[in-house]
Amino acid sequence: MRSHLRCQSVLVTMLAFVVFAAPIRAGCTRRIAASGPSARVIVLAGGDAWMLFQQYLSEVKQKDLDVSLWQSTVMISVGGRQESVKLGWAKMLTGESSERLWERALSGRKADVNADLLAQADGSAWDLICAGQAPAVKKGPTPPVTGPAGVTAARLLSTEALTYFKSGLQYAARGDYDNAIKEWRVVERIDPKFPDLQMNLGVALMQRKDYVHAAEYMTRAVQQDGGNPNVHYNMACLQARLGQADDAVASLTTAKARGFTMTAKVRRDPDFTSLRGRTDFEALFPNK
Repeated sequence: MRSHLRCQSVLVTMLAFVVFAAPIRAGCTRRIAASGPSARVIVLAGGDAWMLFQQYLSEVKQKDLDVSLWQSTVMISVGGRQESVKLGWAKMLTGESSERLWERALSGRKADVNADLLAQADGSAWDLICAGQAPAVKKGPTPPVTGPAGVTAARLLSTEALTYFKSGLQYAARGDYDNAIKEWRVVERIDPKFPDLQMNLGVALMQRKDYVHAAEYMTRAVQQDGGNPNVHYNMACLQARLGQADDAVASLTTAKARGFTMTAKVRRDPDFTSLRGRTDFEALFPNK
């Protein structure tokens, strides 16, 4: 599993995928440069700014990218007006972590989809995290973009379900999986196909060592959102715990094929202790 690379952290960091991980239109495709300056310009568009920024942090940590949260700038559009948000060196004196300060700066702010800002991001190769639904474009009809759990980018999420889902994530962040599961059971009644719900329930049940039900939810997650590499990674965690070594390696292989980065931290995940030394497992980590 993952602790900043353990499965329980996926419960929290997957929050940003609630809105949509797929591109919402040409020019607004989620991208993060694999290399470049540590002081980044990060554009957030189409949803809750803090939720989108959490998605950004998740990928930066997963890929071990050299990004300075103290020096970087976040660009958002609020009511058609572009705004830049920085922490500034003076805030280092408060003693709070950069992530906590970014949470304070972005929580409760809506990041609009702004065509001018997206054009600037494309022209400047800025990092870009998009979610939600783009404004209508006067072009011919285009096929829907498929997102998590087989939904389309135009799929509207229930506000009530989203509220309970976010509450569950907050409980899970504190390690309170019992209450997290209670909140997500409500989401399940409202919308069983809510993006990332099945995976997060599976991971939470895994933390409680309820492996029978965890397997049920993880299987549903794979069926609904097989293109999501995190789903296959978490399935591998469960399979490794259950002693299903061959299946665990197969799931990790699929996760890698779907874009999951196999870092040294992933290789050291305690769930995979029994797999280390296997030729097929070690082959997943060429730079270990």
